[in-house]
Amino acid sequence: MEKTKKPNKVYEDYKNAILYMRILSGTSIGENEVAARCGVSRTPVRDAFRQLEAEGLLKVKSHV
Repeated sequence: MEKTKKPNKVYEDYKNAILYMRILSGTSIGENEVAARCGVSRTPVRDAFRQLEAEGLLKVKSHV
């Protein structure tokens, strides 16, 4: 059995959390928080967030 790649794992976990309403609309989640919770760097989190945004499941806000 092949291990799930970390970016895909973050994506799958958060997609399911959104779809099954474990993360409610309007909830703010940050890259650092997710990275720490998932035990990964911010890069796979950022990749997962971009994919979720492309699917219309997440809105990414950048801080200037």
